Amino acid sequence: MGVRRSRCTDPTGKCAPHEGIFLAWDEGRRFVTTDAVTADLQPAGPFMIGIWEIAPEGEGTRYTASARHWTEEAMQRHAEMGFEQGWNACADQLQALCEAA
Repeated sequence: MGVRRSRCTDPTGKCAPHEGIFLAWDEGRRFVTTDAVTADLQPAGPFMIGIWEIAPEGEGTRYTASARHWTEEAMQRHAEMGFEQGWNACADQLQALCEAA
């Protein structure tokens, strides 16, 4: 499908790069990524599949982001890394961009 490269920066400025691939891309509706495989198709210790979706709802748009982990331990490790706070911050930033447009 394609390469996905992103990075997460914590409040102290420490940056952690993340690489993976797109598993699905439905224009204007959804995209799905995983970090279990790198851009050159090498296994990368499966951690999660991320799913981001938008859909019309009333006079607005519903945004849904979800993560599927291979194991309970991976899910817990992700939570300990601040996963929920980070994804919530991304959602808040996306909302601000959309409302400013």
